[in-house]
Amino acid sequence: EWQALGRLGGSFLIVGDPDYPAPLAAISQAPPVLATVGRRELLARPMLGVVGARNASANGRTFCRQIVAAVGDAGIAVVSGQAAIGQEGLVIAEAPLGAEPMARHFPRRNRIISGLSLGVLVIEAQLRSGTLITARLAGEQGREVFAVPGFPLDPRARGANRLLREGATLVETGDDIIEPLLTAHGLASSRNPGMPE
Repeated sequence: EWQALGRLGGSFLIVGDPDYPAPLAAISQAPPVLATVGRRELLARPMLGVVGARNASANGRTFCRQIVAAVGDAGIAVVSGQAAIGQEGLVIAEAPLGAEPMARHFPRRNRIISGLSLGVLVIEAQLRSGTLITARLAGEQGREVFAVPGFPLDPRARGANRLLREGATLVETGDDIIEPLLTAHGLASSRNPGMPE
């Protein structure tokens, strides 16, 4: 495993290592070993989990791009289970190399998404979905939960709307996330001079 990951340009991250993310180490059942490929220095940034429906609407996708750009500009890294990772990103996996994705593994993956993050944003979600599992885990882990309101007749809006009724923070712009998230954790936005580069 070590050699195979090395051939991909990756390395293992073990709980207790100095660069193992403190928020993830603090959750119950923190992964003891993670395979990483890409820019591990991103793990030092504040992070926002972004989750939503696999069959996202056109408006949901557009809004997601706007929010991700805004939080990225503020120095916040985005964590997602199905993100398209470019050369600027980091891939993290708990499963062994070559493991096939299986639905029963998604809740374990979701705990890593919320565990890495200071907060989780739900853009669209049906009432029975992995997205709401991630939001529930975020709440149990003491993370902020943000949600985008949706049209009541769209089944993809029902999960986020329910989260809003239960006390999630309503999101219409990136500012609805950036300042509350960073302020709650004693951090400053990179738009402000107090945030280290």
